[in-house]
Amino acid sequence: MAVTPDPTALAGHTRCAAGLMRSGYATLTAKDFGALAADPQMAAYHACWGQLPMDDEMPAGATYRRRRFGRLKVTVTDSVMTMEALPHAAFTQAAEIIALHQGKARLFEPIPREVLLGPVMRALVAFDVAAAHAVSGSTRWLVNLHMVRVVARSGLDGQPTPEGRHRDGHLFVGMHLLGRTGCGGGESVVYVDDRPVMKTTMCDQLDSLIVDDQRVTHEVTAITSTGAEGIRDMLLVDLNLDPNGA
Repeated sequence: MAVTPDPTALAGHTRCAAGLMRSGYATLTAKDFGALAADPQMAAYHACWGQLPMDDEMPAGATYRRRRFGRLKVTVTDSVMTMEALPHAAFTQAAEIIALHQGKARLFEPIPREVLLGPVMRALVAFDVAAAHAVSGSTRWLVNLHMVRVVARSGLDGQPTPEGRHRDGHLFVGMHLLGRTGCGGGESVVYVDDRPVMKTTMCDQLDSLIVDDQRVTHEVTAITSTGAEGIRDMLLVDLNLDPNGA
């Protein structure tokens, strides 16, 4: 499927790439995503987080996370990207990267194809790939997509990063807020050489953080409920070089 990056987001791509090259991270708001922020399809896209199944790969007793997973192959040619859905597969992170899961191949429920290749997902992936391409010059990417909902209730905090401060084992990682209701906390912290260099709390739709996973580490503090239930919905985008491409 051919995708042309939104020209109204060009300034956002440029600012994101500059931040990644300068500091190893970039923070973004809805205005950086151009026309996507006002796209009437955003509401239906975010509604998909309401159908996420329980993340059964969490440690026993951890019931605060819901999740789906999908994969895309993306090729950049001039100003056009080609996106191809890859077969569903398990997700693995080396134990030396994320000790919590000990290198286990975790199998999550798949992102439905109509969501995986839907217009809003394509636009978000195109934005992240455009920034990564500007930084690295690489034209062929393997992209992991994680739709994640973290839930907090009275007496039960939600842990967006139960593994603590970490790298994810990718080249770049994009973190996009889709929605946040009834919760406190959830502060994102970026570290360089074990020193916190940036703290921000994503509150509004499309507030985002993109990191160079080779240069920085990051974590997110627990969310707490301010009422009956607190919810934090994120799209996580793992960007890796295609070993068969340039």
